[in-house]
Amino acid sequence: MTESGLTRALLSSLRDAILEMDERGSLLWANPTAELLLSGGVPPAGLSLASFAARPEEGAELLADLACAGSGELGCSLELMGAKGQPFPCDLLVFREEGWRHFLAVIRPHSGEGESSAHLAEQILDLTHRLAAVQKTVNDLSLELIDKTVQLAEERNKTEAVLASMGEGLVVVEPSGRISQINSAACRILDTTPELAVGKSLGEPSLGAKLNALADSLRAFSESRALTDTPMDRLTVQEKVIELSLASIQDREGGAESVGTVVNVRDITRRAEIDRMKEELISVVSHELRAPLANVIGYIDLLLNEAAAVLSKEHLDFVAVARKNAERLIHLVDEMLDLSRLDAGAVRMDIQRVDMAGMIDYALTSFRAVAESRRLTITRRIEGEVAAAADVERLQQVLHNLISNAVKYSRDGGEVVIACRREGREVVITVADNGIGIRPEDQARLFQRFFRVRGGETRSIKGTGLGLSIAKSIVDSMSGRLTVTSEYGKGSAFSVILPAWRE
Repeated sequence: MTESGLTRALLSSLRDAILEMDERGSLLWANPTAELLLSGGVPPAGLSLASFAARPEEGAELLADLACAGSGELGCSLELMGAKGQPFPCDLLVFREEGWRHFLAVIRPHSGEGESSAHLAEQILDLTHRLAAVQKTVNDLSLELIDKTVQLAEERNKTEAVLASMGEGLVVVEPSGRISQINSAACRILDTTPELAVGKSLGEPSLGAKLNALADSLRAFSESRALTDTPMDRLTVQEKVIELSLASIQDREGGAESVGTVVNVRDITRRAEIDRMKEELISVVSHELRAPLANVIGYIDLLLNEAAAVLSKEHLDFVAVARKNAERLIHLVDEMLDLSRLDAGAVRMDIQRVDMAGMIDYALTSFRAVAESRRLTITRRIEGEVAAAADVERLQQVLHNLISNAVKYSRDGGEVVIACRREGREVVITVADNGIGIRPEDQARLFQRFFRVRGGETRSIKGTGLGLSIAKSIVDSMSGRLTVTSEYGKGSAFSVILPAWRE
């Protein structure tokens, strides 16, 4: 009965000496008061209560009464031997409620003041009620625990059903490299079964080549310092092309320590073949376009150098326009090539630590001259030492595009602000201007290919409508986000949000 921690805590707090014993009188437990009274603080468990009787006949009579007792109360007066070997007279009340396996006994030494047995019985009754209340609380908590266990089992079954029905493969790997979970789609893609995979560590020969191919990607992920998901990784194993994305599982307590990695697995063999054919087509077409355009520019330069003296100013202007348009066509071809490669996943991101102060300073060098000619103020605001996890060249391309747009769409005498700060696990780079702004209906289409804002103030500004689309594709490939806020007539702010570099 007193196995409950709550019950024993209650009995231990009482000043009365309380024992628990079975039908044979063997002591099972004693509260601290009883231990001090009978054995000087040593637990008397295992001894018989009769062995503490000063007169053997009283002990034998007590054992006989216990053997015949059921539920209810049993009281007597007798002498017990104390911890110092001295007998002391006391009242002993033994009782057991319905459903109890054992007896509780309360020892009340005589105080010499004629304390009534009625008062003792009253205290025992109060103790019985308190024990019954504790027992009810324990039972209620047990029922609640059972309900919670059933709910957790139902949620687990639902989760397992969802994972099993997913078309995308999922593998959960512990920090040690041990596989703790794998769903049906991942088993199909990686040619394995849950029985073969779960509980094994990556690298074991029995897992097979496809599953073990994840090990290198996991190792690179754990060695990288990015705090969020990694860009897609692509593996080719036994003529199958597998695309992976990895995400760290963080401690529920909010700690920075990873408790595992989730690997999403997709079979993209067919898509990879289509991308390869598309890339070959684009390569051929772009070569057929770019090479003639380069020749045109070469001949125009030759004409300007060799025949400039015999051409009129009007003719020279015509030739200059032709050269400028040829350069625009080459730029358009290059941008289309960039987009196609990004779509096909052919652009590999070399994620490394990027010092944002140096990156922004380098990007601004290209715009100092045009800013001075148009009386633009370019302000740089960097909060502390900020490092992002990104591809250096591609991030430079994104910043160049955003700063170029801010300069182009600013009014003469305006201001462009490039700000950078760290927010938790992310780095936020914002390029803002106080130029003409963007109408709300145009903002939703800004990142569409070939879309350009049309209006009186933008008609003279040249562009292909591909720059922002390329910038967004690059940022997405680096596990980042590109956002815009704008108020028409007051300016725009473009923000690049990237994973922070974990030192």
